[in-house]
Amino acid sequence: MNRITRIEIAGTEYPLAMTTRGLKSVYERFGNSVDLQAELASKPPMEQLDIALWLLALMMEQGAEYTRIFEGGDTPEPLSEDDLAIRISINDIEVIFEKVIDAINLSMTSEVQVESPKKKKKLPWMK
Repeated sequence: MNRITRIEIAGTEYPLAMTTRGLKSVYERFGNSVDLQAELASKPPMEQLDIALWLLALMMEQGAEYTRIFEGGDTPEPLSEDDLAIRISINDIEVIFEKVIDAINLSMTSEVQVESPKKKKKLPWMK
């Protein structure tokens, strides 16, 4: 199953992913019940840009790691927030957040498949 969204920045394509580790970082920054779209809508444009740069750097890092582990491919080195600030403009926020939302939605799909046994066994403590 592929959980990667790709974004092109300054002619280079980067994988984006929101892993469990990435979600923990989002929760640490915004709290457990964060609605990113509502959070962004409540912020002035420059704060939105800061959040966009932070999220994009996080998701590029997670996308590169996910790709190396599960696809075995080479990926470009993820960009830092500072590198991104040089390569993108405030006009790019909308496209960035579309890609971020795509990656978050892909992260919600299950990678674990469980097959139910034909006859359920009860464990000793179950009655």
